[in-house]
Amino acid sequence: MRLDCKAVAQKIKDELVKYGADVLMIRETHNVDISNKERAEMANDFSADVTLRIHGNSCDTPSVNGIELF
Repeated sequence: MRLDCKAVAQKIKDELVKYGADVLMIRETHNVDISNKERAEMANDFSADVTLRIHGNSCDTPSVNGIELF
């Protein structure tokens, strides 16, 4: 089963919004041309208290699955 990071991020966003959080989604499309510096600047401009980065990495071993969350 392939993990859909966009769906995971959307579920997290929906839950946070339910609790009154303001949420900025840096990437809602497959725009990979945003540098780490640009992402940090966007979060700072938003005055973010917390920044989450969700990574769905790939692996050739079928028994290995999951996400990385920074």
